[in-house]
Amino acid sequence: MKFDEWLTNIPIQTTPSGARLDLRLYVYPDGHGNFLVEDESGKARMPGQPVNDPAEARDVLEKIWNRAMGVKVTAAPTLPSRTLAERLGDLIGSVPELPPDMAENHDHYLHGAPKQ
Repeated sequence: MKFDEWLTNIPIQTTPSGARLDLRLYVYPDGHGNFLVEDESGKARMPGQPVNDPAEARDVLEKIWNRAMGVKVTAAPTLPSRTLAERLGDLIGSVPELPPDMAENHDHYLHGAPKQ
């Protein structure tokens, strides 16, 4: 696969804060290497892209970086904030047979501390 085709097929994921790409570079003693795009489990998602020298590897990284910088990030939907009492409103007061001063003296009832 030619480099430009490989580059356009890289699956870059968008997140609420940016772009995510799991990329691995293998470098061998004789000076060549291979870029691999991986999934979350570390398995290759597509065939690797060979590189033959450090200048070529820098070029590959720069092009991947520039492509990732061009990804449009969509903001996560914001939910209206609710207080804890609003979120737990259905539960408040739903436990039967508690002492009337349970909230004020919960340490007494749970741990045996003196009542306040």
